[in-house]
Amino acid sequence: MLRHFELERFTGRRHDDKSMQPYYEACLANAGITWDDVAAVIEPTASSAWSQRVSPDPPGWDSGWQHLGEVHRGGVAMLAGTSGEPVGERPLDRISHHMSHACYAFYTSPYAQARVVTMDGGGDCFYGPEHPQEAWIAGASRGHFVHDFGGCIPHFRLEHPPGLENSTGGAWTTHALALTGNPNDAGTAMALGTAACDHPLKESIRETQRRTHHLFQAHARACAPFGAVVLGGGCALNGPAAHGLLQEGVAQHLWVPPAVNDGGLTVGAALFAWCALLGRPREYHRADTIAFAGWDPGVGSMSRETATQVALLIEAGGVVGVFQGRAESGPRALGHRSILATPTRPEMRARINDIKGRQPYRPVAPATTAAFALEHFDLYDDVAYAFMTCIARSRPSAQGLIPAGLHDDGSARVQIATPQSGLMDVLNALATMGCPPCVLNTSFNRRGQAMVHTPDQAREVARELELDAVVIGEEFEVLCT
Repeated sequence: MLRHFELERFTGRRHDDKSMQPYYEACLANAGITWDDVAAVIEPTASSAWSQRVSPDPPGWDSGWQHLGEVHRGGVAMLAGTSGEPVGERPLDRISHHMSHACYAFYTSPYAQARVVTMDGGGDCFYGPEHPQEAWIAGASRGHFVHDFGGCIPHFRLEHPPGLENSTGGAWTTHALALTGNPNDAGTAMALGTAACDHPLKESIRETQRRTHHLFQAHARACAPFGAVVLGGGCALNGPAAHGLLQEGVAQHLWVPPAVNDGGLTVGAALFAWCALLGRPREYHRADTIAFAGWDPGVGSMSRETATQVALLIEAGGVVGVFQGRAESGPRALGHRSILATPTRPEMRARINDIKGRQPYRPVAPATTAAFALEHFDLYDDVAYAFMTCIARSRPSAQGLIPAGLHDDGSARVQIATPQSGLMDVLNALATMGCPPCVLNTSFNRRGQAMVHTPDQAREVARELELDAVVIGEEFEVLCT
């Protein structure tokens, strides 16, 4: 079992970095365990040490709880003991920020061996590329990990592109300009918070993305010669860079898990503790187990009948909010906290961005079946496209079928839906109707806020955004005629 609870989902504030302590009890209950089941507690920190014990001797539970109240802003990851085995004392351990990224990327992957490259947008002063710590980290991983995953490349600092240093949009917003939209019009300048666009912003951003790709490529090549590469850190959300590793043959197989940013640090720490500290066998998880590891609101998944209603409304030009099953892990909506629409109408991307109050150039990702993706996109791997973290180049046939799902350069951040994703019934219903089995998929949230967390919140936001319908589990509720 793998469970991942993110603070922003409880508070509604994106990238919330306060304490998770008020939600510990609720998270344990939602995972179906109690404090008596907890075998170890580990926190990711900004410390240079790859792993350390908070106190020389394992503390008792009372002193351990005191430490829990003082945890680093990254939160804590808790491990449930195996049923029937004595839990014993519960020491609080710490693992470095960088190693947590590497552990999340590797231990969620389907590979027994892989090259691991991690890169953050902010970086830090301790793990610059000139620092000899790089070799020490790789050595520590080999000496203390149950599984040798090749090499761990520390983080590198990646700044805003030139001309956008004072942008209010954030890297996740401004970097979309490299793929779609016109960065030189007044509306985009206003959206970015820049006074004027008298410089070639688009090329500037593309150059920053190219630098990211070159760093990934150079350090992936430098690691042990395995065919699989896994990426960690926030820069791994750079879809073009991930695509480049596959296109240029640096990686034969690529894994970029859904919570590859700092949101997944606690999962990496927990998996490290499970394998390295507790000595438990490594478990290989299905893609949907990793994707949908979040909060369970108890509403279940949409039925086939409901999926057919969604497909009919989408094909008619409607926009539907979907709230079903466990929440996604990470920043991408993958079908459980999603807003869905048809990609067959060119104007639909603009409508979605208008509904969400986003910049007009922001792209919307297509979610589809493996068969449709293989037919209409150039794909290089069978697992790289499960989490909407890798760009794919479209073929000419896609441009006529799903124009709203493509960037200006013909690429798309494709999501190949897994059979358990909750989207397959909608896609199959569309195919039965003679339509492309593909939907536009974006996150179900207000602008600047986290994805919806409760059924009541989903209904409230759906009405506020003036969606045409909302799905809550098996229930289909029409909001607009």
